[in-house]
Amino acid sequence: MLSSDGEREIVKWIDNLRAEGAPVSAFKLQRKALEIAAGEGLSKDAFIASCTFRKGFLRRHMLSLRRHTRQGQKPPAESDVARAEFRVIVRELMKEHAVDRVYNADQTAVFFEYLPKQTISGRGAKTVWVRCAGKEKERVTVMLLGDSCGTCYTSFVIAKAKKSEKEDTAVENKAIRHGFGIGVWKEVVGLQNRLDVIMYGNPKGWWNGELSLEVLRFHFASRPNRDQPVLLLWDDLSAHWTKDVQAYAKELNVVLIPVPPGCCTSVCQPVDISWNIPLKARLRSRWLENLQAQLRAPRQPGIKFKLAAPKRKDVTEWVVAAWEDLSPAVIKSGFSFIFKGAAASEEITSTAQPSDVLQTSTAVADALQRLGQLDRHLGEVQDDRDVVENAAAGVFEVLLDD
Repeated sequence: MLSSDGEREIVKWIDNLRAEGAPVSAFKLQRKALEIAAGEGLSKDAFIASCTFRKGFLRRHMLSLRRHTRQGQKPPAESDVARAEFRVIVRELMKEHAVDRVYNADQTAVFFEYLPKQTISGRGAKTVWVRCAGKEKERVTVMLLGDSCGTCYTSFVIAKAKKSEKEDTAVENKAIRHGFGIGVWKEVVGLQNRLDVIMYGNPKGWWNGELSLEVLRFHFASRPNRDQPVLLLWDDLSAHWTKDVQAYAKELNVVLIPVPPGCCTSVCQPVDISWNIPLKARLRSRWLENLQAQLRAPRQPGIKFKLAAPKRKDVTEWVVAAWEDLSPAVIKSGFSFIFKGAAASEEITSTAQPSDVLQTSTAVADALQRLGQLDRHLGEVQDDRDVVENAAAGVFEVLLDD
């Protein structure tokens, strides 16, 4: 075992790295421990910095492994300052234009598969294989719009649609079929008639300036009182700020308020503050329910289970249902920093039920194990290989730490 002085040296090393904001993974901890051990004359056979040592080391020194987020590179204090400054800007604009309602619109990616990054299995093997449908990278883009009164509006769903090789057909598809071909357009029309959704298609399935114009036209062009300004929080995506978009917004009397970029969207944009988490939780639950239904479906003896990815129609239905299921309180909570000035941690209200999703996930894992789709044996895994995806083979390789 390492000496107390050796462990204190590691703690000092960790403190120095974290003071600079540098990450310290379990693998880096293992390498540093082996380096210190070598300096103390311990051989690799006598000390391997095992998972048991690492867990004990973290416990003894009141440390823990934390997962990174995608919120940017600014520390919390700077984010709080940015939020306070942004709040002042919004409040001044509300006073200037004599409005008491604020809108926010932003797009988010919704994937066709929500395979968990980890799965429960027995001990003994380093690799556990979990079936997938090979579409874990397939997605649609969803534009959400809500206001500070708790209202959620018609969502836009943008799917991938191959452009016709015939130029005249491509122009026609874009002009009258929202970018879809004749065959797909029939399905899209059915969905739009049945659901509260607007669908568009383009080769990348992503947002662009033309779609920003369509959102402004659909939601604000026909409102009863065009003389009353609309305040819209709008992040710094380039497609939101083209000259045409800014000119059209001015024509509609829509005041575009730029959300501070980078990590600030997580504390200044209602979509990121309180809408996305419960929305994605509901989508994961829908995906797991779909998986359970496939597991329950009858199969001929000897036929192995084959997971089928949800279709575009299914994903669209899930998105609309999940969006409509968000309560007015959740929608309003994203704007509460503007009206209350409270800390972000006190503002967020989520109605997601993690326990329900967990129970569904456990049931799915049990069913997959009975079908022989999960390895029964699992052992210690190298810490630098947490998750390995193999989409080309149509499977997920999930690596778990002991």
